Amino acid sequence: MPQNLKSWLQYSNDTNLKILLADKDFKTALAYKAALEERKHNVTISNSIEECLNTYHNALNSIRSRTDLVEHIQPFDTVIIEYKISELTGMEAAKEILAANPRQRIIIATECITHDLLDSLKTLKCSSVELLQKPSGDDVIVSLIEEKEIFKELQKLDINTEYVKSAQFRHEQMISMLSALRKSRGNHRRDFKITQPQFTDVD
Repeated sequence: MPQNLKSWLQYSNDTNLKILLADKDFKTALAYKAALEERKHNVTISNSIEECLNTYHNALNSIRSRTDLVEHIQPFDTVIIEYKISELTGMEAAKEILAANPRQRIIIATECITHDLLDSLKTLKCSSVELLQKPSGDDVIVSLIEEKEIFKELQKLDINTEYVKSAQFRHEQMISMLSALRKSRGNHRRDFKITQPQFTDVD
C-alpha cells in the first residue's frame, strides 16, 4: 500500500450512505429506495426538482452550521436526479448543487444519453457528476452507489480494497486515487467508463 494512500485514510465504522433521490416515477423511486435500504443505506425521496433542491440546501446549511468547512462533510453521499423530471432539468439542478457545493457526487439518470448531454456534462468540468442509463435494475443502482466498479479496478492494481473501504473517501477522491495509481504503475490515464450504467470521468 503506497504511503501517500495511507495518509488519505480517515477511518470510520459507519459505512451507511446517505442518498437523495429525485424521480418523477414514484414506483421506481420506491424500488430503488427498498434495494438501497436493504443494504443499510439511508434514502430520501423527492418527487420534483424543486423539492430535491430545497431538501439538499437545507441539509447542506445544517451541516455547515455544525461543522468546520475544511472537513468537507457532505449532506448526502450521492444525489440521484432524473434528467427530465420537470421544467428544470437534472443537469440544471446539478449545476445549482455544484455551485453551492462543488464536491457533491451527483448521478443524472436518463433514458437517452445524447451527444448534447455528454457535452453539457463536460462543461461542468467536474468528475463527481455521472450519467446513469435508464431503465436500470436495482443491482445496477446498488453497484454504482457503492462504487463496485472502481473497487474492481483497484483490485487489478493489487490494492487492498478492504483497507480502502474502511475509509470514507469522497467520490472525486476515489477517481483521483485510481488515476494516480495508474500513473504510478506506468499506465496512461484513460477515462473510466462502464457500459451500464455509463460513468464518465470528466477532466
